[in-house]
Amino acid sequence: RLAIDRQLREVVNWIKAHPGEYFLHTDTDIQFFPRFLQAQVEWLRWMKDQELDMLFMRERTQVMANLRVGEVNAGFYVVHCNERTQRFFERVVEEEKAFPKMEGCPPYTDQYHINRGLKHVRGAFPQKGCFGVRWATIPDIHCIWSEASSAEEIALAAFHHAVNTSDKVALLKEVR
Repeated sequence: RLAIDRQLREVVNWIKAHPGEYFLHTDTDIQFFPRFLQAQVEWLRWMKDQELDMLFMRERTQVMANLRVGEVNAGFYVVHCNERTQRFFERVVEEEKAFPKMEGCPPYTDQYHINRGLKHVRGAFPQKGCFGVRWATIPDIHCIWSEASSAEEIALAAFHHAVNTSDKVALLKEVR
């Protein structure tokens, strides 16, 4: 929990110190592929064209999936540093400190609070969350979730998130 709190404080500090800039936040179990460089350019152009504040990776777990439609994964997101995103993440920090959500049904910790603040509405684009943040999700094809299903998936992906495994190192090597 302390690592998550520190990580969230660093996100807020980065937003405050870099107004107008964009940054990418990732978990440590993400590996990047050559396609990432082009995908990142596409995401930033899309964010600017659509005036989006944040882009997320969609949560693709099979754990209670029918109850988690619209949920994003807190392990990968792009943020435009501005007042809306600063206020949004300050609220996430406050809520995480008050209620770290480590029990019960998923999602947990920061992912729980981020999703509550995003206020997903099925079919809406762009999505609008607390403090007026405008957000969307990157195309699923840009991310391999857990295990790759085919060589084609690896060729098209920009990155891989090694989730849903007890051996992340082995999964990262397998997909590489």
